[in-house]
Amino acid sequence: MNWDDLKIFLAVARRGSARAAAEQLDIHHSTIARRIEAFESTQNVQLFHRTTTGYRLTPAGESLLASVVRIEQEVNGIERNILGRDADLKGEIRVTMPDVLAANLLMPDLVAFMDTYPEIDLKVLVSYSM
Repeated sequence: MNWDDLKIFLAVARRGSARAAAEQLDIHHSTIARRIEAFESTQNVQLFHRTTTGYRLTPAGESLLASVVRIEQEVNGIERNILGRDADLKGEIRVTMPDVLAANLLMPDLVAFMDTYPEIDLKVLVSYSM
């Protein structure tokens, strides 16, 4: 099994039709239908009843759905866990603004920003030009 097939299965199960799943995944609906048929064929199981109103899960599809939802939660957890690990914010940011704006209005926010992101070198350039 591959995760892409499971994502397509999940989208169809949740949305109830190939067209709605296609909109969600930004894939053509005929591709969705073909992928579901191929997935059922390789797994040798019917996951959906096709009706004129869309796709309804079979008992095997219901069973698979519960497992795929758990897999999705695990994958999302992994993505959340590793997201940003190597993406520490650092470098230089230059902001141009009039001195009155910097000194009187934004200074507390600029200080808070620098405290929150110590690896960012914030340069405030004073200018009245656009």
